[in-house]
Amino acid sequence: MDSVELLDPLVGRFIPTAVASVLGSFLASVYVISVDPAVGLVVLACALLAPLSQMAGEKWIKERGDRWTVSYRGLYAESLDAAQGMATLKAFNASGRRGRELVERGEAFCRDSIRLMVAWCASSSVGQLLVPIGTAAAVGLGAWHAATGSVSVTGLFTILMLTRETFRPMHELEAAYHAAYSAIPAGRAVADVLRLEPHVRDTAQAAPALRHNPPGLEFSDLRFRYPTRRAPALDGFTLVVAPGERVAVVGRSGAGKSTVLGLLMRYFDTDKGSIRIDGHDIRDFPLAELRSLVGVVAQDTYLFHGTVRENLLLAKPDATADEIRRAVTAAQAAEFIARLPQGFETVVGERGLKLSGGERQRIAIARALLKDAPVLVLDEPTSSIDAANEAEITRTLRDLTRGRTTVVIAHRLSTVRDADRIVVMDSGRIVESGSHADLVAGQGLYAELVATQTGAQA
Repeated sequence: MDSVELLDPLVGRFIPTAVASVLGSFLASVYVISVDPAVGLVVLACALLAPLSQMAGEKWIKERGDRWTVSYRGLYAESLDAAQGMATLKAFNASGRRGRELVERGEAFCRDSIRLMVAWCASSSVGQLLVPIGTAAAVGLGAWHAATGSVSVTGLFTILMLTRETFRPMHELEAAYHAAYSAIPAGRAVADVLRLEPHVRDTAQAAPALRHNPPGLEFSDLRFRYPTRRAPALDGFTLVVAPGERVAVVGRSGAGKSTVLGLLMRYFDTDKGSIRIDGHDIRDFPLAELRSLVGVVAQDTYLFHGTVRENLLLAKPDATADEIRRAVTAAQAAEFIARLPQGFETVVGERGLKLSGGERQRIAIARALLKDAPVLVLDEPTSSIDAANEAEITRTLRDLTRGRTTVVIAHRLSTVRDADRIVVMDSGRIVESGSHADLVAGQGLYAELVATQTGAQA
């Protein structure tokens, strides 16, 4: 957005000035040529060389301009980050250190700005020098022709007037180009964004028909590695979820649990393996159809800067007031929404910052329930909910997952004990599978996780 704003001087000032300057200088020089061809050619040559001479230093300016853009973006991003995280900085007595870091970045940005201006001035000075040289040459040559009688006094006066008018747009063009120069690296940045192509290709035209409602899920030998990491997030992950089954996926942080959700929703595609819904590869579904089949309560709840009602209607824009009321009641959100100043019309703020973490999580649960998808994925659905409400919401979710194929991703094992099946992940693959009682009795990784959370001996 900042780069788009920097394009305004280019589009609004430089381009119109360039058109007017080229047209005005060309017509004035043509008329001078008709009066005195030699003087006219000198004026035209200098008028052309003035802007062309700056191209000699274009590479030098480009390198420094790109460095200036990177420095500007870094300073802007770090300043915004510091402002948004000010409470955290104060809590760790780090605001002074971060302030000094910003001062250093500001000084580096100042140096990059000065280097860019030096390159710009050195490159443009040649073009600016050609203007007085051309003017002096035209006046001297015209005066000599007038003295020898080849040009009349009226012609000499015309040459003097038009020579000035030929070079005057060059000064205006120079000023406009200087004001718009930041638009050049900004334009490249915008072009880089526009050239980006999504890694996930939406090539399917129509969704295949499902045989079961709810459908089953099949994850076959999934392998996936994030570009920024060496170790794979998933390494041979295989899981079959029967229609209507409630499966819990547990494991240590970084085991790859949330990656399974991202692959199911096709936020990114697998490096190897396949995911099937009711026997159909998810790549055979248009993205909109695929994502309409899955309701998600994500671990990182995101609410938009709007009202509570608007955030709920993201799941189902045509939902009735009765459907919304049932969803928020089931998610144990009706009571706190009623206490808000404007109820459902209360603006929740950016990222929902006017609400507590538990309140945001309950709205996210209500939003997923309002979608009423046949497949439900709960990624830490009670991670931000206090113990007093956790048991009640867990019971509600247990009732609401009936009749849906459900995958529950959890760290808090108290929320998954009643799952039809629990699978335990470690290093991107499933290492254990079974009921809570069987896994505890097996004295494996699940038993260690239970012991860690309960404080009991494994």
